[in-house]
Amino acid sequence: MRLPDQEQEVGVQQEEQPLGVVFDAIITDRFEKGSRVTTNPIENAEQISDHISRNPERVALDCVISNTPTGLIAAVQAIGQNRIAEAEAELGRIHDDGEIFDLVTGFRVHESFVITSLIFNRDVSNGSTLEFSLVCQEVQIVESQIIGVPERLLAGDVKNSASQNQKLGKQPTGAASEEADRGASLLIKAFESLTQ
Repeated sequence: MRLPDQEQEVGVQQEEQPLGVVFDAIITDRFEKGSRVTTNPIENAEQISDHISRNPERVALDCVISNTPTGLIAAVQAIGQNRIAEAEAELGRIHDDGEIFDLVTGFRVHESFVITSLIFNRDVSNGSTLEFSLVCQEVQIVESQIIGVPERLLAGDVKNSASQNQKLGKQPTGAASEEADRGASLLIKAFESLTQ
C-alpha cells in the first residue's frame, strides 16, 4: 500500500482514471474504526462474549472544489474547465453506480471504499465553490467456494445418524462420548484427505 506524501492530491481515485475527482481542500476528515462483540445468553441469564469481529472502516469528509484551483491541482486541470459541475456529476455517478474506489486523504490512502452518503451544501455564500459532505465505507469482498465430501469418506452409520432428529431435553455437560469422538475423527479425516 502506498502512503500519500504532502504534495499528493486528495480525492477519489478510480482504476480507469488515476486522478478521479480531485478536492481543492478537505475541511474535516473523520475516520472510524469499530468492532462488534457477539454476546449470547446462558441459562442463568448472564451474557457471555465469545467473539469479536471488525466492522468496515468509515470515513466522513467535508470537502471543497472550486473552478479556480491552486498549486498542483491547477497544473493538471484544464483552464476554463467547469470543475464544480464535473465533480458534482462524477461524485453522483460514483454513488449511484456503487463504484469501488481508493480515497486519498492527507494522512493515508483508504483502499476499496464506496460512497454511502453524499450531501451538497449550497447557499448564497458559496456560489463559486462546491462544498459537500461525503461518507464512505470500506468494502470487504470475499470469495466463497462449495466443496463436496466424497461418498467413500462417509460411513453408513454417520450418514444415517446425521439425518435423524432427536429431542433430548436438558442434558448435563461432560466429556464427549466415544460416538461423538468417532464422528469428529471421520470429519477430520474427510477434510484432511481433501486438502492433500
